[in-house]
Amino acid sequence: LPTFLALAFGPIDRQRVVNLRVDPGAIDLTRLHAIESIQARVLRGETAPQVGASALRDLGAAPPTFNRWEIWVAYGLAGMAATRFFGGDLKDAIGGAIVGLLVGGLSTLLNARRDRAALAEFLAGIVATVGAWALAQVMPPITMGAVMLAGIVVGEGGMKQTRAQKGRATHTQTTGRKPVKGGAKKQGRGG
Repeated sequence: LPTFLALAFGPIDRQRVVNLRVDPGAIDLTRLHAIESIQARVLRGETAPQVGASALRDLGAAPPTFNRWEIWVAYGLAGMAATRFFGGDLKDAIGGAIVGLLVGGLSTLLNARRDRAALAEFLAGIVATVGAWALAQVMPPITMGAVMLAGIVVGEGGMKQTRAQKGRATHTQTTGRKPVKGGAKKQGRGG
């Protein structure tokens, strides 16, 4: 999926913007937090830009925080929790864990190579749907909708939503613009 990075240099009134096309990778919230910490220190003037750039390079070369097995197990636990969130009972939660493990295994394998990472989201939806249907056949009664939604959220929506909310929350920090006050109230009232 095409993604770009917009970089702005200079004072706001004479800013120069550069757009770079980048390949999306796996979401790593630990690294995202570290990147934002480096960015904040540079923006506050606590760290020189050259030191910040060096810290970003070091962060990019660092090994992942969690190994593949830990990530895979986390998918299963998240699937179990999401199933309960969608109203499933204990049996459904076990099904959600199984679907979460299936989706997590697929995502872990596909995200290991950047050229296949874009397939992970698409295939996660298919695996969640087929997995929930298969579990409904093997261990009825099961709330197929809760198990399927949990698999989809774990595989696609959950992490993207977290990243999108974080992006909106840090918009002010990265653009230098003041936040719009009362925007949520206006939207909630329909105007």
